[in-house]
Amino acid sequence: VSAHNLKSYSIPVSSELLRPTPPGTGEDLVNWLGNNAVSIDDKEADSKFHEAGILQEDEHVAFAFKTGRDSLYLTNKRLFVVDTQGVTGKRKEYMSVPWDSIRVWSVESAGNFDLDMEMRCWFKGFWDNKVKQDLRSGRADIIAIQQYIAHFVIGNANGIAALKYAQSVSSMPAGSMDKFLSYVTNDAIVKDPQAISEKLHTSPRILQEDETLESAYKCGRDLFLFSTKRIIEIDVKGITGKSVEYKSYPLRYNKAFKIETEGHLLNGPGVKVYTEDENIDQNFAKGSSDIWPLHQILSKKLLDEVHVEIDDDIRF
Repeated sequence: VSAHNLKSYSIPVSSELLRPTPPGTGEDLVNWLGNNAVSIDDKEADSKFHEAGILQEDEHVAFAFKTGRDSLYLTNKRLFVVDTQGVTGKRKEYMSVPWDSIRVWSVESAGNFDLDMEMRCWFKGFWDNKVKQDLRSGRADIIAIQQYIAHFVIGNANGIAALKYAQSVSSMPAGSMDKFLSYVTNDAIVKDPQAISEKLHTSPRILQEDETLESAYKCGRDLFLFSTKRIIEIDVKGITGKSVEYKSYPLRYNKAFKIETEGHLLNGPGVKVYTEDENIDQNFAKGSSDIWPLHQILSKKLLDEVHVEIDDDIRF
């Protein structure tokens, strides 16, 4: 009996999620330079692990990567890391991170100077609770990896909207001073969630089929998004903006939150969400954002939906 309300590993992953990202969906995915992990044959890895008796009978490898003597595997049950140690390589460490312990994850495309892509997962734990893997640019599909992780971590999450109506788009108030203050303080301004949602369902495919955006804010070049299942930070990095990180915080695992209404002078409204990773702390442009829809979303997802934690008392 599953007590974590995650999508069962026995439910097949849609072939659509594993479909290669079309060429042109970000030039950063076509950089063939770098010397980190490269994709290896997942079927061959699956066969070898089953022959060795390491994987369970109903467990299968979907993604496999090798960097030097070490390797990383994504199965339908866990994130599996094999770390070869010592001069001779005789000593090996096998680390397993079940999908139901993942609390935050991100994928990052390659940039002009940093030629590697990156995948990071934070799991429930107190120390050393992060798995980080550099991936050779052009030899791994980070969007498909992101979709695969989302399938298991938030696939069963309630995709029903918390807001009765989609967030309306409000423009900045007239006045050059207000626009200037928003610029210099780098505060987020509200954007059209429906338009961004349509984009993130196709190119790149970040959102799930039953997942939509309820609130969207633009902060400089970055995006701060509230979907029906998670908070997503899209961080555009570097001078050219070629490197982009997509970081997901499942709403089901957030611990607490607070909102602040706007004050005098430069003080716009803000929201802080306490998570398993670094807390999310976002300020919004003064006069441009209604903070209460975010309060409604977080209240609905954190208070009305009961989530059983791994260390809670589980009874069969």
